[in-house]
Amino acid sequence: MSNSVAKTIWYCHHYAGSPSIGMSYRPYYLTQEFANAGHKAYVVSASFHHLLRTTEEQNNSVAFRLVDGVPFIYLKVRKYVGNGVKRFANMLDYAWGFRRYLKEIVAITGKPDIIIVSTSHPFHFPILFKIAKRFNAKLIFEVRDLWPLSLLELLKIPSWHPIIRWLARIERQAYRKSDYVVSLLSDAFPYMGTKGLQEKNFRVIPNGTSMELFRYPAALNTHTLNRVKSLQTQDTFLLAYAGAIGEPNALKYLIKAMAFIAKRELPIQCIILGDGNLKAELEKLIEQMQLNNVHFLASIPKYEIPAFLTEMHALYLGWNDTKLYQYGVSPNKVFDYMMAGKPIIESGGARTSLIEEAGCGIRCRPADPEDIANAIIQVYKMSVGTRKAMGELGVKVVEERFNYSTLAAQYMKLFA
Repeated sequence: MSNSVAKTIWYCHHYAGSPSIGMSYRPYYLTQEFANAGHKAYVVSASFHHLLRTTEEQNNSVAFRLVDGVPFIYLKVRKYVGNGVKRFANMLDYAWGFRRYLKEIVAITGKPDIIIVSTSHPFHFPILFKIAKRFNAKLIFEVRDLWPLSLLELLKIPSWHPIIRWLARIERQAYRKSDYVVSLLSDAFPYMGTKGLQEKNFRVIPNGTSMELFRYPAALNTHTLNRVKSLQTQDTFLLAYAGAIGEPNALKYLIKAMAFIAKRELPIQCIILGDGNLKAELEKLIEQMQLNNVHFLASIPKYEIPAFLTEMHALYLGWNDTKLYQYGVSPNKVFDYMMAGKPIIESGGARTSLIEEAGCGIRCRPADPEDIANAIIQVYKMSVGTRKAMGELGVKVVEERFNYSTLAAQYMKLFA
């Protein structure tokens, strides 16, 4: 065990999921590792969010369930569709749930020793800060996205907006008051330091992946496998994106890149695997462009992802053209891509690219369909041996640095 004294840990992440129920996976895997080390660890999530593959009706304010063997506590929240007012209300339901249902949560877990506040959004931080003080618990603020900078840069919400000002106030409080700030973004400290964070309280613990998923891969479901096989011919080169389909994923540029490839009549087919709020819009774009080399497939359980990626020749990761990414990026999918042993084409991203550093792919400009198309064609023209060697470099880096047992050990050093 990493520490001599077992700790009671709350990993508070609104959108937490698991391999069987849907994203986000990091809380599941780290909590599993904390428990394996002897800690009493719980994921505290919401009864409903848009990343869940299926949802159960929850009558009680607080529900306890073992999810794929990991203890989850669900706070009851209202449902929503899309990105409107009801989704914002759902966020506030989750945040206020810690105050409303504190007695019920503590009755299940006991008093917390460690509270991790993970920022799929940060609205729960002020309440959990007070709870941490009440129980003398160590408070760790986990930064997945920079709030409110992400809204300013990606959605162009003006700085005077009341929500932006509210988020900025929470951000300053979190950087100044947390015992530690754990960033998934490698280059975030220069920004955080201007908001009051002291460097001694800053740690970088990025995303990762599960070795077990790739060592003992599950079979791909028949429907998805048949769709993939229908595209496979002797000469076809399969390129895939696997993940959420939203504005940050910049998939419209990939689709436009495939139009350039179609004009050159190359045997390259692109599969976009996943779901999200932009899926219908992007399907309409494909129809308007009359493309027959881009195909959408519905999301699949996490444990089927390795089998899907294995069927591909190369994998795609895209970013918008924004200065936001100068502070780093850490998507889960990149580590799954690397473990699949396939070359990766990355469009844009952080100043320091893990793909370039590892040598497991190539990089091109963001939001530039022609440059993306040229990068795809470059990988397509590589020999099978070159692509294989490139993919193996990615596997090596993940096994050494980005498996969840290694990342959890870094986290547990902060618990003492």
